[in-house]
Amino acid sequence: MFRVLFKNWCLFFAILVFAFASAESLAQNNQIGQIFTKNDADVRFGSVISSVSIPTNDLNSVLVNTVNFAMFKIINGSLFILGDKRVVLSPPGGSVPDEMVLHLFSKSKVIELLSLGNSGYTVVENRQNVLTVTNGDYTLEVSMPCPPFCFTEE
Repeated sequence: MFRVLFKNWCLFFAILVFAFASAESLAQNNQIGQIFTKNDADVRFGSVISSVSIPTNDLNSVLVNTVNFAMFKIINGSLFILGDKRVVLSPPGGSVPDEMVLHLFSKSKVIELLSLGNSGYTVVENRQNVLTVTNGDYTLEVSMPCPPFCFTEE
């Protein structure tokens, strides 16, 4: 019995170490997130449960204030956008508890989405177990949860 528990614990620990190492590697390459067509995203991630729109120009203005990452969360119907080190970028004066899980993407992937979509509005969407960001005919997903994957690059 002890042997089986020890073996399972070791396997769990190895998977956990691999996950953290993979996350750090992804963060260093600024490639957190994957862009899908809007139709493919609907099939993969299900229908939108709730959403908040933001003018793409406003989102671009917010992204100027972060270097590596953008995090999103819809709280009580309001869109919160955080940057590096979980600094609240929008709404002005907003705050988010440290333990609240946000959806982290590389800033470069968000900018790539906005360029591909070329729409005047961007929609942040809650779906079953995921948060997506859609612009035009393209949707960004495959985010990382922060915490535990919060990167503190200088």
